[in-house]
This record gives sequence, C-alpha cells and structure tokens, in this order.
Amino acid sequence: MSMGPGVWPLAWHFDLGPINFTVLTCCSVTKPALPSPSSITHLHLLSAINTESQNLRCFRILDVGCGAGKMLTYFADAFAKLRPDTQVELHGMDVTSVGFDKIEGFFPSAPNIKIVQTGVPWPYPDGHFDFVVSNQVLEHVKDADFFFSQVHRVLQEGGVSFHLFPLKNCLWEGHLLMPLAHRFIDHDAQVRWIALMQKIGFSKRLEPEQAADSLLYYTHYRSRTELLATIKRADLRPSFRYTPKFYTAKLRSILKMSPHYAYKSRRTGWLSLKFFSYVSSITVRAEKKNLHQ
Repeated sequence: MSMGPGVWPLAWHFDLGPINFTVLTCCSVTKPALPSPSSITHLHLLSAINTESQNLRCFRILDVGCGAGKMLTYFADAFAKLRPDTQVELHGMDVTSVGFDKIEGFFPSAPNIKIVQTGVPWPYPDGHFDFVVSNQVLEHVKDADFFFSQVHRVLQEGGVSFHLFPLKNCLWEGHLLMPLAHRFIDHDAQVRWIALMQKIGFSKRLEPEQAADSLLYYTHYRSRTELLATIKRADLRPSFRYTPKFYTAKLRSILKMSPHYAYKSRRTGWLSLKFFSYVSSITVRAEKKNLHQ
C-alpha cells in the first residue's frame, strides 16, 4: 500500500467469534510548522547545529555578532518545534549596540545578549558552549587569531563552531553590491574601479572614495590558506564540509522545495570548495577535539 509523506497506517483488528479480520486505514499526521527564516543563512546554520546535536538533550549556543538577535529569535522558535524535548539555551554578543533598543520586543531572552568591546575576552566561562556560530561576521574581524582563541576557550571539549562568510577570492563584494571591489590593494585603483562600476549601473549607496574607505577599514577578507592557518593556531579542527550544503539549501529555497533540517554527513571535495568560494560565502566548521592528547 502506497502512502504519502506524513501519512501513517493504523491497524484495527476485529474479533467476531469465527470471523477475524484486520482493517488497515491511514491517518495524516501533521508536524508543527516551523517558522520561515528571514535569511537562508539562518536556516543553514540551524540545520548544521541540528545535524550535530542529535545525541544531545540539552545544549548551549553562542551567536557571535548577533546584531539585533534575528537569528537567535529564529533559533528559539525553530528548535521549540523541531526539538520540543530538547533544552536549548541561546546566547548572543556583539561589539555594537545598534538595534538593541528594539530587542526586548521580540526576543524573550534578551538578558542573554551582551555588548562587548573589541579585543576584550568574551564574558563567558571556559568550556561554556556546545556550539558557537557567526553569520557574515568574520570578514569584519580584524584580529582573527584573537577571535578563534576565544572560540576555542568558550567551547567545551568536543564542541563545534560554524562560521558563514565570504573569502577574499569571492568575485562579488556583498557590501557594495558590485564585483571585485574588495580585490584591490591600491586605494586609487579601487576608487576608480568603484566609480566605473557605479557608472555602468551598480549600487551608488556611497561615493566611490567613501566606499573604498568602508572596505579598507570595515572589512578584512582572508584567503582559504590564511583562514586554515588561523584556525589551526587556535588548536581547532578546520573543515569546509558544510559549504556545499549551503548552496543546496539555497537551491531548494529557489525551487520552493521543503528545507532539510538535518544534513547527511559527507566530506567536502576541494574542487567543489574552490568553486563555491568564488561564488559567495563559505561555511567553515571548527571543532575543539584532540584525540592525540
């Protein structure tokens, strides 16, 4: 008997003396509807955490660079429906107070969000979190060695962090909304390029010189080699295994297909990573685990 998804068989057995028979019926079981994410990046990071927390009945998550808490709000709503028997404790931190005046209205755990100063140790005990995440943050971090040293410190042994962001070799500069603007070292050449891109129709949100300064002082793009070396210095295991899954999630969203909330564990090929790193953001997984000790 063929049954659709979410439909389960029910067997009813009747005993009428000499006559015994079983009637097989079906009923539709509706799972609680999960909230729609405001960004596919939120769904992707949720799915990565959900994939690696299947054996946990309680865990803590830290969102670094959480802004006004939109991703934390999504996590709170989604995990409540996706994992109703699991206790999920959410924390967030950022170096700016922009948007925090609105936070009390839509995020019930606002006391768990902290504002910190750049370069100051994060205000959490050692080994406090099972997961650390950041979304489009690392391209703004000047001191990546300090960042990952703090990730290592606040993660418990066996804990994992996920970071979604663009590398230096990405062809599209997502802040100015134009190609290649972040690839220039010479400031004058960068200004001329931005002016040319604006002239042919790309975003004119900032004047060319101001736009170039925003890249110089506000972004710190890194190559894959630089990133891996930084994570290794922090005594964390680096991996890009979730990078292709981000693009799968994007494609499913475009095609209006139902999302995957758990990923199959497959390794990432370096050729696919090379390709995706030119397209958009990559996902780096950094794990605190050492079997050689």
